[in-house]
Amino acid sequence: MSHPDPDAFASAPLAPSSEGAVEIPVEGHGWQPVPESPAVRRRNRVVLALSALVVVLLAAGGVLTALLVDARTTASDLAAEEAAEERAHADALAGVETERADVLAAIADAEDDAADAQDRIQAAQQAQASAEAQAAAVEESQAAATAHAESAFLESMRDVFPGASDATLLDRGYGLCEHLDTLYVATVYNAYDHATEVYGYEYDEALLMATAAVVMFCPEYDY
Repeated sequence: MSHPDPDAFASAPLAPSSEGAVEIPVEGHGWQPVPESPAVRRRNRVVLALSALVVVLLAAGGVLTALLVDARTTASDLAAEEAAEERAHADALAGVETERADVLAAIADAEDDAADAQDRIQAAQQAQASAEAQAAAVEESQAAATAHAESAFLESMRDVFPGASDATLLDRGYGLCEHLDTLYVATVYNAYDHATEVYGYEYDEALLMATAAVVMFCPEYDY
C-alpha cells in the first residue's frame, strides 16, 4: 500500500466531498477524505447546536410574536365588547330612568286626580247633606202646616157636626179637595154641591164644610 507524499499533500489543493468532508488527492487512489480531528468535530457539533438553537429561537420568536398579536387582537376585541356592553348598559339604564320618570309622573297625575275626585265627593256630600237638611226642614214645615190646618179644620167643624169623629171629618174635607182636582174648572161652589149630593148635608152644613176644606186644604180653589 502506498502512502501519500507529504510534499504532494502539502501542495495539493483541498476539495470538499459530496458529503461535506475535506478530501485530498492520493497518488493512485484519487481524492481521499481526510479524517476530521476531535477539535473540528467538536466545533462542528457546536456550530450545529448553535444553528439548531437559532432555528428554535427564531421559531419561538415567531410563535411569541403570533401569540402577542393574537393577545393584542383578543384584548382589543374584549375592550370593544366591554365598551359595547357599557354603552348598552348605559342605554338600558337611561331607558329605565325615563320609564321611572314617566311612572312617577303618572302616579303624581293619578294622585292629583284622586285628590280632585275626593274634593268633588266631599262637595257632593256636603250638598247632599244640605239638600237633605233643607228637605227635612221643608217636610217638617209642611207637616207642621198640615197639622195646623187639620187642627183648625176640626175646630171649625166640631160645633157643626158634634157627633162626627175627627177621622170622618178629615176624610170628607180632603175628599172635597180631591173632587175639585178632577174638574177642569173648580171653585168652592163645586165643593158645596159635592157635599150636598154625596154627603147629604144641609145647605148650611155643606157650605161650612166646603168653605173650611177649601181654605185649609186646597186654597188654590178659593176664588
